[in-house]
Amino acid sequence: MRIAKIIAFLKTIINELQKASSASKPKTLSVLRNIKAEGSGQGQWIAGAWSSCNKAGIATRKVTCFKGDSSEWTDCDIQNKPKGTKTCQKKDGSRTPRSPAPTVPIATVSRPKTQPQPEVTSTPYEDSEKVLLFSHRTNGARGPWFKNAQEATQVSGDVTQAFHKYSRLNELEKYRGADGYFELWLNYPNSVHGIKGGNRWKQKVNPVTQREGLGNAAADFKAISLSFKQTGGGTPFTGLRRSQSGATFLDSEPAGSGWWWNSIGSFNEWGGGIPGIWGPEFRLGEKADQFVQVWAYKPKK
Repeated sequence: MRIAKIIAFLKTIINELQKASSASKPKTLSVLRNIKAEGSGQGQWIAGAWSSCNKAGIATRKVTCFKGDSSEWTDCDIQNKPKGTKTCQKKDGSRTPRSPAPTVPIATVSRPKTQPQPEVTSTPYEDSEKVLLFSHRTNGARGPWFKNAQEATQVSGDVTQAFHKYSRLNELEKYRGADGYFELWLNYPNSVHGIKGGNRWKQKVNPVTQREGLGNAAADFKAISLSFKQTGGGTPFTGLRRSQSGATFLDSEPAGSGWWWNSIGSFNEWGGGIPGIWGPEFRLGEKADQFVQVWAYKPKK
């Protein structure tokens, strides 16, 4: 019986060698040498030749358990079974992505910016063309009202609030253009008369530093676009100047009139609000406004 087992084992080895020699490329037969001592009753693993590399980059081989005339895998030590698959080199030279190749970061070259910087983002206080120098919004006769001329030129306030007083008129001189003129915009966002667009013009006189009572600024006034053209009593609108009324800081009234229409920096109420646009110009009554702003355009460089 012992001789018969040996003969059968040798036949198996000869068959595997013949298979390897008949392949397109010679392969090496791998036989494990983990055979237990004679009489242990355990078989041995026999591994065939590796197949060619498939498209997926995998090679396979047949692994069988040999124990005399039996080929049950349970007759061999499963923990020592040879691998039946492996990764391999494909014909195109690539390998199965078992471990991804390390990525080498590409160095970036910083280049100086050639595009112009973006314009100033619009806010309630400034946009790319102009800045807000004055804003006054009242709650009827309750105000708020400016305490005096000094506060009318400089006071912090939140213009996003429903009722507020805000002024940077003390900075007006910064916006004088190369031609010697200020370009200003007097606007009534919620005009009680429904007049939209406000007045835009140029003037040389700085009304903030002007001596009180100088009056008429017509000599240096240049209209750009006027939504209303008259002040109290029907006199022409010719810009802003220091008020002679004692009721406000600036207005648009000529010297000696005593009125204070287009009031900027009101110290107290008139008609339950601010004397703004003169209504009779549009065949409307004299009504108080509640909201007025003055913007200065940025000088062109």
